[in-house]
Amino acid sequence: MVLGTLAEHSIPFSKAPVIVKLAQTLSLDKPALQGMKLSRTAASYKMIHGLEKVLCEFFEKNNIPWNNLVSMLMDSCAVMRGSKTGLEIRMHQYCPNLLDVDGDSCHHIHSTAKKFSEPFDSYLEKLFSDLQVDHQWSPDQVNKMQL
Repeated sequence: MVLGTLAEHSIPFSKAPVIVKLAQTLSLDKPALQGMKLSRTAASYKMIHGLEKVLCEFFEKNNIPWNNLVSMLMDSCAVMRGSKTGLEIRMHQYCPNLLDVDGDSCHHIHSTAKKFSEPFDSYLEKLFSDLQVDHQWSPDQVNKMQL
């Protein structure tokens, strides 16, 4: 859970011990967490090797050839993009022909669309929400649009 939080929020792994200490302080079951430790190095190691292991197992379990992997989209987490031992470098061992290794494209598109739509003051969202509600309660309108 700590690693997931660090990765999701792009928090440096050096903050792992701080988050563990916070969890121990706030925990209702203090004895259960008192022995927990997670250093920056351990957090980085577990994230890189754990994720790489899961990916390898997934590809093997589903008989997916590594040649099918053409792109890796990550949310710019530093450990993932490391130039010496990051996940990106390790994945090149299995798939040397990766075409696109970048931050999360969906995130980039969302950020761009959000910035572009700022002047519209959520008018588009409200329009689409209204259309969805109208069609949700009017099956005859849905049938007419499916022609």
